[in-house]
Amino acid sequence: MNAIRDGNHIRIYNAFLAKESIKEIDGRFYDPDDKAWVVPYSKENVALLPVSYTHLRAHETRHDL
Repeated sequence: MNAIRDGNHIRIYNAFLAKESIKEIDGRFYDPDDKAWVVPYSKENVALLPVSYTHLRAHETRHDL
């Protein structure tokens, strides 16, 4: 699984194993063109993502959120 911050959203790729967890996040949707789950960006939502590192633009890491 790979997650990238995109403005006020987090785009989550290769999330097959985490799909059910992602579906629990309010405001989430699947972007079929980009093949990514999109969730609102917040510290709470980042904490829900089951990844050890979240790759974000501007060189942020999960710990910077």
